[in-house]
Amino acid sequence: MKSIYRESDQVPEKMNFEKQIAHYSGFFQNDITLRTFIESLPAGVILINVDGIIIHMNSRISEMFDYSKDEVIGKHLNLFIPARSHEIHQKHLAEYFRQPKIRPMGMGLELIFVKKDKSEIPVEVSLSYLNSELGQFGIAFITDISTRKKAENELQDLIKELDSFAHTVAHDLTSILSMVIGYSNLLIYKPDLTDEKKVQFLDIIDQSANKMNKIIHELLLLATLKKDEVEYSTINMDENVREAIKRFDSIIIEKSAIIKIPDHLIPAIGYAQWIEEVWYNYFSNALKYGGKPPLIEVGCEEAENNYIKYWVKDNGEGILPEDLENIFKSTEEVKVKRIDGLGLGLPIVDRIMKKLNGYVEVESEFGKGSTFSFYLHRKQ
Repeated sequence: MKSIYRESDQVPEKMNFEKQIAHYSGFFQNDITLRTFIESLPAGVILINVDGIIIHMNSRISEMFDYSKDEVIGKHLNLFIPARSHEIHQKHLAEYFRQPKIRPMGMGLELIFVKKDKSEIPVEVSLSYLNSELGQFGIAFITDISTRKKAENELQDLIKELDSFAHTVAHDLTSILSMVIGYSNLLIYKPDLTDEKKVQFLDIIDQSANKMNKIIHELLLLATLKKDEVEYSTINMDENVREAIKRFDSIIIEKSAIIKIPDHLIPAIGYAQWIEEVWYNYFSNALKYGGKPPLIEVGCEEAENNYIKYWVKDNGEGILPEDLENIFKSTEEVKVKRIDGLGLGLPIVDRIMKKLNGYVEVESEFGKGSTFSFYLHRKQ
């Protein structure tokens, strides 16, 4: 790009720092072609000298970082760099001016810049340089990638949820499918069944098939809905628990399990189908890893900050202290094979509660059983 140049544009050697910066800035400001080009770019543009001093910028920078030009011109580029990165950035800057070239900055690393209010935003920066009559200058083209990073993070969360969904579907549906197969075999291989029994078994198979369809639908919904799209309602927790327990009818009989439920559970705000999945996973673990026979207690109580605490307590062996902190994490998060007994459904319980603005908790003493809890906002 050819710029207009006059003898008066040369910088006197004895000119002080402030006047030099004003001279540089005035040169770029007065060069209509260069100024118009820089202003027309969709990215933020910052021009610096070899010392890293900002001598010009376009209005995109003001929009992006909330600084006026007067607040930026003459300041070091560190104005936009987090303090923790000043030293390493200064080294990179010096290296760049020793061998300037057009290249993307960051080499795949996420770069963070600081706004006027000290908040940080992820940016993408490309570097170039300009050899002019006034000397050599660096040019930084800056793009705010906050929206893109948010979308990438949401995609990663969705991938994790879909992975948990795949495990949970297999985990949750096994008992129901076993029941369907069992009663189907009775219908096929027991020709002497009474008509009343046949109708009863067919009814159980029908209910189980509908329940499986419902589970798949609701878990798919969990994986695709964003947190702000959940439709909240008051949950009849007594009914919700009963529906979850129905899915274990045959297992409860087989294990001679005892489940103690209070006469009334406090209603809460949430999404009923998802909360049934929470109860289901807690009961599943209590039945599988409880004592012989399993003794399961259900309860609730008012908690702080307008929450209701619900819990399922078992009489199993309990959980080792070193395993407690990872109990609700997925295999990918823990980076190790899931320990037998942690339950594949627990990671999705944690995800459900986060989407419902609630949270989970586990208390356990090895040899004395475990209590799994979840917290939901109470009915207003």
